[in-house]
Amino acid sequence: MSDISLNAPKLFDLGGQVAIVTGAGSGIGQRIAIGLAQCGADVALLDRRTDDGLATTAGHIRAAGRRSIEIAADVTSKSSLAEAIARTEADLGALSLA
Repeated sequence: MSDISLNAPKLFDLGGQVAIVTGAGSGIGQRIAIGLAQCGADVALLDRRTDDGLATTAGHIRAAGRRSIEIAADVTSKSSLAEAIARTEADLGALSLA
């Protein structure tokens, strides 16, 4: 079987973009956040948990040379999401539309 690995940063240039990722403290959300950073995006990391998962994700993003912020937020709360968006745009810049 041939190697099917992909080099995402070569496929997707997200330089200068800002993203929000929910569930960024573990699992799929964590991997998506790291992948976006590896492709050049700065990332707001949201999770309702306050354990060290977000800090771990942020460390990987720093290692990729990108910026991130950690936000404890409940995605079922409209006001919590509005605050997360406001903080993201204040700290990282306007969210990218894609």
